[in-house]
Amino acid sequence: MSICSGEIYFVGLGLCEKHITLEAAELLRRADRVFFEGYTSFYHPDVIDALNRIGVSRENVVVLSRRDLEDKSGEVLLREVLNGKKVALSTIGDPFIATTHSVLKTMFQKKGCRVKYVPSVNILSYSISSTGLFAYKFGESATIVYPRDGILSTYPYIVMAENLKRGLHTFFFLDIDEERGPLNAKEAVKLLLEAEKIEGRRAFSEEREVIVVERAAWPDE
Repeated sequence: MSICSGEIYFVGLGLCEKHITLEAAELLRRADRVFFEGYTSFYHPDVIDALNRIGVSRENVVVLSRRDLEDKSGEVLLREVLNGKKVALSTIGDPFIATTHSVLKTMFQKKGCRVKYVPSVNILSYSISSTGLFAYKFGESATIVYPRDGILSTYPYIVMAENLKRGLHTFFFLDIDEERGPLNAKEAVKLLLEAEKIEGRRAFSEEREVIVVERAAWPDE
């Protein structure tokens, strides 16, 4: 018998306010508590205003940090759902582009909780379509992260090198650090050039063609 009497909604908000679907708005209004995860995508205060405009009270929205979801394994969400509440975890883009949310979904399912997924426009599919590239020509994606303790991760570079061998494009997500903010494209290029010096696979240089997508779906994209 399930010990979980509540419900959890994983709700994608898309890349801008106009991407919020009717289904998303309905579930967010129905929820006893709405949590907004603001670290896997760049958090902007306008998001809370957008939720308010579709009928979600500001007092009912809680902004979660990386620590809340990863270090504490989503305890705050689980506690509410186990107490029989309808809880919505909303995020920019699509919830399951981020690995963290997939882990949480599995945890709730194992506890017998009712799980509802509301998809939306995400940065990966939007970027591929808006640039006119073909989805089937993309290989594995990776995240370019800030160096940790002075150590540079060359994994994104290795992914790109392997994709190039197969004649495929590579999609890079850029790291978001709660203290340093989002990694910008110029810094990401520098990190790839550093990785080239370390790995030496001749996969990246200043001549490599790169497409950068910033503020996707916003008026000043």
